[in-house]
Amino acid sequence: MSKKRDAEFDIAKGILILCVVIGHGGSDSIADFMYRFHMPLFFILSGYFLQKKSDVGEYAKKQFMKLMIPYFLYMSIDFVIFDHLHNLNRVLHYLWGGRFINGVYWYITCFYISSVIFVAMLKRFSSRKVVLFSVVGGGTALIESQLIPTISLLKKPGIPFDADVSLLCISYLAIGYYGKPVIDKWRKSDQLQVRLATIGIGIVLIMEFAIFGGRTLDMKQAFYPNLIYAFLIPIGYGLLLLRLCRLIAARLQFTKIALQIMGQITIPIMYLHEPLNRYLQFAQENILIYILVGIGVPVLLAMLVQKYQWGKYIGIYSIRFD
Repeated sequence: MSKKRDAEFDIAKGILILCVVIGHGGSDSIADFMYRFHMPLFFILSGYFLQKKSDVGEYAKKQFMKLMIPYFLYMSIDFVIFDHLHNLNRVLHYLWGGRFINGVYWYITCFYISSVIFVAMLKRFSSRKVVLFSVVGGGTALIESQLIPTISLLKKPGIPFDADVSLLCISYLAIGYYGKPVIDKWRKSDQLQVRLATIGIGIVLIMEFAIFGGRTLDMKQAFYPNLIYAFLIPIGYGLLLLRLCRLIAARLQFTKIALQIMGQITIPIMYLHEPLNRYLQFAQENILIYILVGIGVPVLLAMLVQKYQWGKYIGIYSIRFD
């Protein structure tokens, strides 16, 4: 029997994938805002659901089927149908992956690499050592980010599959995994202190963006300038997101259902929104059309495909409202 879904986490993923689409289709200032938190929070939420595995090899195999098979299928579709440059160089770009190609392909490879490494560490090492390795990985990622402007090959083509970004991703997974008790207490609390803290965090984050603005985080490009923007700011937005999801789940039924659907089909939205809008060039001129195409087409595809077993090969499973 499948495990009961938590509506609030589906809503959270729905909001985050919507932020991804808006960030790619909106203005630079909108993108600067979205980039502050959306991808780090995907990894932190994933860390929340990770568990120790007795057989890491079996876990790696299942994750490969779940993540990498859709990765190669969508990449092939992108290249054959949506890419206008069919030559050897483009083939090599797609094979290299990461920041060498358009889209969010880097996220899937980084998640696969970082999750397998993290689960392997959970099995082999004590919690103290896993935390230590995660801190070291995050610190190494911050150091590399400072070196990239002076080492052109690290900038582009970069490391294959953006594997170097996995160092930071492991830190995010650790935050979600070891922060689970705090996350649960925060999102379920009705205490006045938590409500006031939520308002305070919101004010601080609004002031930060209003005063500083600009691009402060870009995981695909391995750009994370300091500890504050790599960790504190995303965590702050994550705390706000958890409270927002609780509010939506309790009071906004239509919005809840729409976001639940989006939150359960993040893979097709992640892969298709950018190439679809790149192919339909007129859609790039209007953010509402961009969102409609980038979200609407994958949702329609999911509705048609969800009942078929082969849907898993393109990241689509039966949509549930437990």
